[in-house]
This record gives sequence, structure tokens and C-alpha cells, in this order.
Amino acid sequence: MLENTLIIYMSDFGDKHHPSYTRWPVVLLGNLGGTLKTNGRFLEYPRYGRPGHKTMGTLYTSLLHAVGDKREKFGNIDLAIDKDATHGPLTEILA
Repeated sequence: MLENTLIIYMSDFGDKHHPSYTRWPVVLLGNLGGTLKTNGRFLEYPRYGRPGHKTMGTLYTSLLHAVGDKREKFGNIDLAIDKDATHGPLTEILA
């Protein structure tokens, strides 16, 4: 069943009870028909503002790429961090 499905589990509060939303755990189950590399992987990106940091928008952009929509950004852009952190997909999860 999970070969053609993706189940996304996300915490409803991100990093703590009154969150700053700088850390947000996400679990992806399934691989959307082979378009995602999710089997047995654990990825942790650098904290907010550090080199290599990514946003939830880049995760959503990745999911859009996996289903054929090639847009380069999703949602509001955080102007306080590098453009690379807010644009484009997460190439590590795309097959």
C-alpha cells in the first residue's frame, strides 16, 4: 500500500508548547510511487539561520515536485534568512 501513498505526520506545535517554529519534526511514510526516497532514512537539517537550513516551504515544494508541479517556492518567504533556505525542493528526498 505504501508504494503509491504518502502519509505525513507532523507535530501540531513544532519545537515546544509556545513554539517559535524554528524546529518542526515531520515523519514521511511511503514513497509516492517511487518519487520520494523515504525508506529508513532520518534527515536533520541545521537550525534556523545556519548554513544549510531549510523551511517547511521547501518540504512542501518537494512534495509538489514529486507529483509533477515544479514551482520553486511555497508560502511566505522569510526575508531574514538566505534565499536558498526558502526556495527549491529538498533534493535529498526526491528520487
